[in-house]
Amino acid sequence: MSRLEAMDIAVRLERDLVRNTRIDLRAGSGAFDLPPGAAFASRFLGSLQSHHAVDLLRGARGGSTQPIQPGTIPLGALVHLRTSGTTGEPKVRTLRWGALLEMASLVNQAVEYGPDDSWGWCLPCDHIGGVSVLVRALVSGGVADPGTPADLVTRCTHISLVPTQLRDLLDAGVKPSGMLRCALVGGASTPLSWVSEALDMGWPLYATWGATETAAAATIGKRTGNESEGYSGHPLPGVELLFQDQEIVACGPFAPDPVRTGDCGHLAEDGSLIVQGRKDQGFTCGGHNIRPSALEASLLELPGVRQAIVLAAEHPRWQHVPIAFLDVVPAPETLDLFASKREPWSVPHAVYQLPLSSDAKMSQAMLRDAARTSAPLWQRDESHR
Repeated sequence: MSRLEAMDIAVRLERDLVRNTRIDLRAGSGAFDLPPGAAFASRFLGSLQSHHAVDLLRGARGGSTQPIQPGTIPLGALVHLRTSGTTGEPKVRTLRWGALLEMASLVNQAVEYGPDDSWGWCLPCDHIGGVSVLVRALVSGGVADPGTPADLVTRCTHISLVPTQLRDLLDAGVKPSGMLRCALVGGASTPLSWVSEALDMGWPLYATWGATETAAAATIGKRTGNESEGYSGHPLPGVELLFQDQEIVACGPFAPDPVRTGDCGHLAEDGSLIVQGRKDQGFTCGGHNIRPSALEASLLELPGVRQAIVLAAEHPRWQHVPIAFLDVVPAPETLDLFASKREPWSVPHAVYQLPLSSDAKMSQAMLRDAARTSAPLWQRDESHR
């Protein structure tokens, strides 16, 4: 940590932190513009320095800014990040700036990301995955390169993706350039068939697992195609994984106390982590966590709805999407309005009439059969992503 403690932001401003853009460090009040790039990086770093706390809020736009003198960011400065959630009110997690720097340094060592490298920056900045790309570039002296995945894999040495983004690239026949040395894929389990297809196309795949509370990646491992389902790599140095009733509990530089992650899994014989789903029966949709109970609670607020059941349905692009069964299905206009106020992944892709049954609660198998044999009464507009 001695190098990190002595790091002066002014030194990093002498070179490009964000591709093709000279950073003018600025501070300001309010939330942040979210697309990756120089504007976000400037305000993020500037506010850490001057305010010692940062809030990243989805969809919010920042206020006015003013130039400030570059200087050292205190390691105790705080970053307040919102975890991905089903409702519009995700939980807030607070991380120390020093913890972000230390975990970024560990990741950089694991994937050999240095001052002459560039990391493709295409994950949203209100999530830890997007913020961590900027921090890794700052620590390594490398470049954070914003853009679309298809463009970034032709010019970057490293990139972070969720499985859905990888699937889109495979479907488009995109092959990485010889420059790309690491495609770090996390946020959800990557199907083994996708892994095999990507490796055959020359993708340098790395598996990873982590959470907002662990400052992104806590495990990393290079893919060979011989891994089992749920393979998520090995714990980074200084990270210890414990298991309480199969729930993964993470200990490391990211937090003073053990972090209960809500994920279930175990360590394989070689010490790698195998993730086996969520303790709360949640699932991921395109890298975003879905909590059926939370989505059910929101659906119960719709007029006339007294019973709502949400299940995961397989999807060729998103891996899983939520579908809902309601005892009373509101008018399409009502459901359209409901969907317009929520993030795309937290909206049922299809709504079905809850079948009448003498059972107090229908089994998931019965509901899945109903979804296969009946047409939905409402479907989400697939054009809105």
